[in-house]
Amino acid sequence: MVNKRELDWVVAGYIVQDQRLLLIHHRKLDKWLPPGGHPEENETPDEALRREIREEAGLEVEFVHYPKPRRGNNRQYATPFYQNVHHITSNHLHYCLFYLLRPRSKTLKLRKSELKDAKWVSADDLSHLNPPLNDGDLATCLEAIELSRGT
Repeated sequence: MVNKRELDWVVAGYIVQDQRLLLIHHRKLDKWLPPGGHPEENETPDEALRREIREEAGLEVEFVHYPKPRRGNNRQYATPFYQNVHHITSNHLHYCLFYLLRPRSKTLKLRKSELKDAKWVSADDLSHLNPPLNDGDLATCLEAIELSRGT
């Protein structure tokens, strides 16, 4: 019997304020991640990410990268700064769209059922997280902080 591979698409948001980004300690995965998750039926990536961030951290956000308006389009959507495919289990993969965001509110209201913790971290703090970030996640965090300097 051949194991069937499952691929889901997901969204994640690097929320940066004052050169610090918000990371959540995901309870099930025991890993530091940006907020995000699975879109619901008929949700756009923008809508899904706003909802997930509201649900997980209680924050309202704004996207940093929007394309210039084009004539004839009903609606413009944010542009991810990075995309990847990563394993959740050996047969379950996530295709993830990563976005750069700014918070509109400052007070965190964590969903403790999913999260162990959340914190605003600087580039220097990233190497001191426990559990530690893998090399790919560290590079993406540093890129998000660097990109936020130009916004």
